Amino acid sequence: MTQTLDPIAPTTIPPKAAPDVTMALTCRLSDLREALSLLALCIPKRTTLDILSHVCLRADAERQTLTLDATNLEVGLSLTLEARVARAGDLTVPLKDLAGLFKAKHKDDTFRRARLEEQRSLDAARILDVEIGERGTASIPARDASEFPAIPTIDAATTEPFILKSLVLKRAIALTAFAAATDESRPVLTTTYLKPDQNFPDRLHLVTADTFRIAHLTLEGQRALIPWNNSFYAAPEEPHLLLPTTTMKLLEKLLPDTPGTQVSGYYEGERSQVGFLIPLPLFSSLRLMSRTVEGQFPNFRQILPKTFQVDVELPVTDLLDTYRSHKDLAADSSNITRLSLSAAIKDEGKEEKEGEGESQASERQPRILTLTSSAEGRGERVSTIPYALESFSTSLADEESFTVIFNVQYLIDLLTALQKQKIATLRCRLNATMPSCFESRGTHGSYTHVVMPMHTNC
Repeated sequence: MTQTLDPIAPTTIPPKAAPDVTMALTCRLSDLREALSLLALCIPKRTTLDILSHVCLRADAERQTLTLDATNLEVGLSLTLEARVARAGDLTVPLKDLAGLFKAKHKDDTFRRARLEEQRSLDAARILDVEIGERGTASIPARDASEFPAIPTIDAATTEPFILKSLVLKRAIALTAFAAATDESRPVLTTTYLKPDQNFPDRLHLVTADTFRIAHLTLEGQRALIPWNNSFYAAPEEPHLLLPTTTMKLLEKLLPDTPGTQVSGYYEGERSQVGFLIPLPLFSSLRLMSRTVEGQFPNFRQILPKTFQVDVELPVTDLLDTYRSHKDLAADSSNITRLSLSAAIKDEGKEEKEGEGESQASERQPRILTLTSSAEGRGERVSTIPYALESFSTSLADEESFTVIFNVQYLIDLLTALQKQKIATLRCRLNATMPSCFESRGTHGSYTHVVMPMHTNC
């Protein structure tokens, strides 16, 4: 009897499931590159929280926009650009990895578009695929947007804005931010003190300080920082804000320098938050949010001297060049430079005038202003600083000389900031042992920079 074997049924292999596309969009390559370069300003250089090195992407299909967020927990930046969104979604990716794909620039980038598409595999891994035309594609591991710290929003409907001229504010920050302390042991000195003037509502004061210097700028023709009728004025202390100077430096970089452009700001005291809405042509929205700092800023007005031994106006560029030429030598002697004024020298006339028996009147030669630096084993450098006689005055007696010692880096910082703002002259009101004031007034506002003198045993 022959046994018939059943044929073996063919094995059926199910097709591999295609990844689930959960977000898909395209946007202009140049817009995305610019957005990522601005967001990079918010990314901390060192952090123990890996998510802070990420950028959060949120695609909105209804509005056809892509919003990108970055934060370091002290300041947050959120910007929105136009996009063609096929599928809405959100995720985070390392900013460095995404921005690295767009470093190479090409002439036709303005017309090119980048395609971003998220694919989620069966094991729930999230991948962002990026395609840049014919240049190629890349895949970047992504994370859930729920892991990213939320950036506070601005409730423009209930919060009255303060309006500032963008170019004026940009210049004001440039003239003050560099003087703030960087030592975190005294957090209040790492801030910028902003105070509206209650007597003059169109004035705004910006002040920064460290242990040895103060920068104070008064802006005029501005609306008060905090709305005049705001309940904030009911506080027992004078109304003011303390913002991290790192926030102010970031704001300076973001502010457009187009004349006539205005920036809107919002202060929410209950949340200790300040927000700025910055108009930039590439983006439909750019929002900077920052926390405020609690603390008591030093009473800088008490430090301002009332009298001065020497008062002279000096050219900024010439003075900066002179100090820079002394920096290398001064660095070997604790950054010490000596600014000296010689005693008055008399020239006695001996010859008699014809027809007269009188001797020629005695004349005084102009005092000489010099800058001196020295270092052991490297010698000494002396430079003469020219000045206009009509701008010079002194309370010193003729036989008295004068010397004040400054940290060379402090003067270079000040003069560099003034030169960048195209300020030509600086009024120097000097004291040998008391604080000295450097003053300027113009379209940038009324500016006073106080520098404490250094003291040595020799």
